[in-house]
Amino acid sequence: MAKKKHANTNDLPTNPELASTPELASLPAAALAPEAPVDATEPVAKKKGGKRKPAGAETTLAALADGYLAHLEASGKSNGTIFSYRLELEVALDELGAATKLAELTSERVLAFFVSDRVNKTRTGVLKARVSVLKTQRVLRQALVWAAEAGLVAVAPLPEDAATY
Repeated sequence: MAKKKHANTNDLPTNPELASTPELASLPAAALAPEAPVDATEPVAKKKGGKRKPAGAETTLAALADGYLAHLEASGKSNGTIFSYRLELEVALDELGAATKLAELTSERVLAFFVSDRVNKTRTGVLKARVSVLKTQRVLRQALVWAAEAGLVAVAPLPEDAATY
C-alpha cells in the first residue's frame, strides 16, 4: 500500500493516538504544524543573483506609513487614533519626502525633522504646545520602531536620545 502524502495540513488526523503512525512519522515536522496566517505587511525578501538586499531595502516612507496605519487598524485602534496618526505621518512625509527609502533615512535627518519649524511651530510662526510637538515626534518614532520590528530596516534610524524628542 502506497503512502499517502497530505497536501493540506487540515487533512491530517488530530487524534494523538494516530500521530505515531508510520505515515505521519515520515512527514517533515513543518507539514505537521498548522499553517501560520499570512501577514500582508511583512516584507518578503526576494532572492536574486548577486548581492542580496535586506527585506524592505526599497521600502519608502509612504509605504512605511501605509503599513504602520494598517498595523494599527489590525491591532484594533480606534478610527480617531488612526486618523490623527495619519495626519502626523503626513507631516513627516512632507518634510522627509514620501519617496525617501527607509534604507537612506538617517538618524540625523530624523533629528532634523524633530527640531524643525514644521514640527515645533504653527504656520504663523508661534510655538506649538509641547504636547502637540511630542505627539508628532512620537508617531514617527513608533512607526520607525515598528518598521524595525517588521524587518523593513535592520535598526530604526532614530537619534540616540529619541525618547527625549
